Amino acid sequence: MHAGLSNVRPCAGLSTSSLYNRRALPRFAVTVVVLALIAGAAVAFAATERLKLELSPVTGPRFDRRFSPVCECNTAKADLSVRFRRRETVDATIVDDRGKEVRVLATNEPVARGRHRFVWDGRDEVGGIAPDGVYRLRLRLDRSGRTILVPTTIRLDTTAPEVILVRVRPDAFSPSGGSAKRHAKVVYRSNEKGEPEILVDGQGAVVGKIRAKGRASINWKGTVDGKLVKPGTYDVGIRVTDLAGNVSEPTRTAAVDVKP
Repeated sequence: MHAGLSNVRPCAGLSTSSLYNRRALPRFAVTVVVLALIAGAAVAFAATERLKLELSPVTGPRFDRRFSPVCECNTAKADLSVRFRRRETVDATIVDDRGKEVRVLATNEPVARGRHRFVWDGRDEVGGIAPDGVYRLRLRLDRSGRTILVPTTIRLDTTAPEVILVRVRPDAFSPSGGSAKRHAKVVYRSNEKGEPEILVDGQGAVVGKIRAKGRASINWKGTVDGKLVKPGTYDVGIRVTDLAGNVSEPTRTAAVDVKP
């Protein structure tokens, strides 16, 4: 006679309820872990939202957005000004677009409430000129216990524009009028936005307003530094200074007759 199911007995010392509890224990552990993860995520979310609602201890960045440490001009250094909401002790560092430290500008520097200025000369920690590119200012605030990467970017640019003289027309004009044109139009092409300057016999004569990159023009009315030149033939060219302060090489010239 085969033993029926009713003849099956639990192992000695192990009740049916114990078997159930052992099966339920892993399920209970998983539930605890899931609840802990949910609680942790909720705490992190709450902390993030609280930080969003808090006023930033640093505000109002006023940066020189583009500069050239090789231009020997007033844009050879970048002024980086920010406003602090309260007194702080600050570490200020320039970082590149990957977050790598390039230059330490200040260490444990006490700053008062209000606007404070840092200056970067475009050099790295060993004194070399940093590569052309985009950089940011990172501030570690000891009192607030926060590190802030200021979103405003600084572009270091040491490359001069490339400029081509397209034409100068007409090749003869009279500033006083008469039957001739009163000015010559100097047409050029530049690969950067910048400020054009007409060159007359190799010397700077007239500075124009900033033009966009590409094809542009500026008129020459026969003056150098605001004074009319004498009648004669002049070699007219152009150069462009970009927004960082880099100056292009002079272009080729075109002969222009200035008539009485």
